[in-house]
Amino acid sequence: MNFKKIGLIAFTGLSFLSANAQTAEKKLAIGFQLGLSEYAGDLGNGFGQFSFQSRPLQGTSKGSNPGFAGMSLAMYVNPYIDLALSMNAGEWGYYLANDKSFNSRFMATDLSLRYKLLGERCKKVQPFVSVGIGTRSISRIDSVIFQNKHDFDDEHQREINLLAGIGFKVNVIPHITLTVQSVFGMTNNDQAEGSPNLEHYGYDQFLNHSIGISYQFDPIQVHNHLHEKVRKWCNK
Repeated sequence: MNFKKIGLIAFTGLSFLSANAQTAEKKLAIGFQLGLSEYAGDLGNGFGQFSFQSRPLQGTSKGSNPGFAGMSLAMYVNPYIDLALSMNAGEWGYYLANDKSFNSRFMATDLSLRYKLLGERCKKVQPFVSVGIGTRSISRIDSVIFQNKHDFDDEHQREINLLAGIGFKVNVIPHITLTVQSVFGMTNNDQAEGSPNLEHYGYDQFLNHSIGISYQFDPIQVHNHLHEKVRKWCNK
């Protein structure tokens, strides 16, 4: 197969995916997102700071890299309900002073139900609320608390999180959706800082702010369309 034929097949697939359709007809959406994860716990409350400022890591010449990136898959259930699966990876931390800070890497998987407040009465903008459950794997990068360095009981922790969120989707052009949301998470441990119950604040919490773009499609229609195009090409 030469490059011209490969290009023809690729162009055919893309042209089909760019066709017009309603959300109910395009039941799946795949996308990617960028965001920032904020902390509340024994060290203090960092919610609402929206800080992407890099902080020095203790004992190294490197700095932190606040923020995360990920992919998402959403499924249309009915005019009011979507099911969303997301996977994110990045850094999470808090900085109050040089002797009161921590920074960790995380990988997270979340499953949520989104309730679209307007249903399909407004197709351009769809505000929603969400509830869900997730899991995160956390690896400590740096933890300095009250001039003492604390280690996790386990360098790699896994936690279960209860999630609640709010956001909105904007249908930019056919098939392309912009999603802005904030998701609050309650974890089931208190060791994000490297020391449990440092000030008996309770379980650690996080607030994820993200903006993402997704592409809506119907996998069955895509499969059938490409299958037909390939069949016709093979029979030429």
